[in-house]
Amino acid sequence: MSICDPTCGSGGFLVECARQIQQRRGDVHQVSFYGQEVSSHIWVFAQINMLLHDIPNFDIRQGNTIREPKLVKDGVFGKINSSKQKPTADLAAAVGTRLPTPVPR
Repeated sequence: MSICDPTCGSGGFLVECARQIQQRRGDVHQVSFYGQEVSSHIWVFAQINMLLHDIPNFDIRQGNTIREPKLVKDGVFGKINSSKQKPTADLAAAVGTRLPTPVPR
């Protein structure tokens, strides 16, 4: 399973997703976390945040998600099961489902 936050900032949403998975007795090591952040300074914070919360499988890229999406293959997010659509309160419903995620062109 994989989770993507295309505008991840410091990675708080991804960290909360991992926390929710662990709370439900899931294995965070079986999940891949993806994100992209435009600010190079905040991008570094996001990577540090993932390491500090012991989240091993992450790929956070630096760049503008609209102008240069780096988590996209053939116009759609590649290998992503869940993308940031709603606040984390709806995470339980979103994890493990395939959500349509339009990519601006």
